[in-house]
Parts: sequence; C-alpha cells; structure tokens
Amino acid sequence: MSVITKLLFVSIISFALGSCGFASDPETEALADGYLGEMATVADALESIESPEDVEAAAATIQAAADKLQAITEGLEDELTGMGAMRVLGAKAGEFMEVQQRIGEAMTRLNEKDPEWMEKIATAMDTLPDS
Repeated sequence: MSVITKLLFVSIISFALGSCGFASDPETEALADGYLGEMATVADALESIESPEDVEAAAATIQAAADKLQAITEGLEDELTGMGAMRVLGAKAGEFMEVQQRIGEAMTRLNEKDPEWMEKIATAMDTLPDS
C-alpha cells in the first residue's frame, strides 16, 4: 500500500475518531512534515521550468528530493502504526493532496508547453517513491 493510500485511509479513520483525545506522535509528525517538504520541493522545481536550462536544474532537484523521500518513506512505513500516527497523517491528508495536485498541474503544463522537456523530467520523476 503506498504512502498516499495509507494517508487517505488514515484521514478517514482520523475523521471518525474526532476528538477522542488521542495524542499525535511527534516523530511521525516530523516524518510527515519532511515528506511534505520534499514533495513541495518537487512541485516548486516543476513549476519553475521556463527554459531548457530550467529542465536540467529541475531534474537535478527532483532527483535529490527523490533520494530524501525514499529515506523518509521507509521511516513512515515503520511509524505508520497506532492512533497517534493516524491522527498526524489524517490531519495532513489535505496537504498531501494539495502538493500532489500542484505536481500534476505542473506536469500537465510542462507537457503542453514542450513534450521534449516533459520526457527529460519524466526520468527524474520515475525515481520518486510510489506515493
């Protein structure tokens, strides 16, 4: 099950729990924030592409973010247990969906602008962990 699928699941559970008083796990929250930050870096890189030079810079940025995301993903998979994790990740489900939408829109724009640029970026995007 991918991290995003887990996040959507836990957001439903979190909603169902309402205010039952379960405390969030600071370590899981830090991992989730790190993941969101790296995904925002990917979105920013894609949104910044305006020239062939930007494509190369964005690809390098995406590759660096992919390496960090892989480590974070492994940490999240270890931490995705307990009610604290559900509350943290459920609370951030909207943020995860927002950054995924930014990435999708930027990729669509990039493909419409220059499909060759998209092909170059696709290689870097393929290194991102499943989400």
